[in-house]
Amino acid sequence: MTTTTNHDRYMQDSQGRLVPVSLVSDFDKLRDQTVRRIADDVMRMKALRGEFK
Repeated sequence: MTTTTNHDRYMQDSQGRLVPVSLVSDFDKLRDQTVRRIADDVMRMKALRGEFK
């Protein structure tokens, strides 16, 4: 949901539009943080799995 460009100022909504962070609800910010953390964990697990194959 967050873009890599202007991460501090904008987040990308579900339709691809950039929305100022000040207009994004705390719930959506927490959801974005949670999804990113899970995705990072999955990528680390995938890398570890590749080392053991």
